[in-house]
Amino acid sequence: MTNVELGQHVLTLNEAYKDKGTVHELADCRYLTDVSEMTGGGAAFAAGMGAGQKRTFNSKGAIVVASDTVYGLARAYTTFARETRIDSRVYRSIDEAIEWLGAGILRSEIIAFSDKTADLSPGLPDLC
Repeated sequence: MTNVELGQHVLTLNEAYKDKGTVHELADCRYLTDVSEMTGGGAAFAAGMGAGQKRTFNSKGAIVVASDTVYGLARAYTTFARETRIDSRVYRSIDEAIEWLGAGILRSEIIAFSDKTADLSPGLPDLC
């Protein structure tokens, strides 16, 4: 996924949820394999796109990763996201991320959706 495509994805999310109140979000990037076009600058750009959005005010965002490279890029994103969210964190365990978001009651649904999506979209470049 290019930075432009990532930016378009974030714009779409911002438009879809612009009138929603605080939204806690989980980005499951455990299956992200191609990060050749992702940069720290792209992470800053994506994080900045949430500025002024009602959905990010006082929200929490959890990013779940498997690789060290994606972990580093996600940490860069969370640094920039501090300007728009109350908190963003990176996890290696989806269970820990779900608990931190306070979504434990939805754990089985989240896991089922994540597994289904991973099966349909190898590499998940369009979801992260």
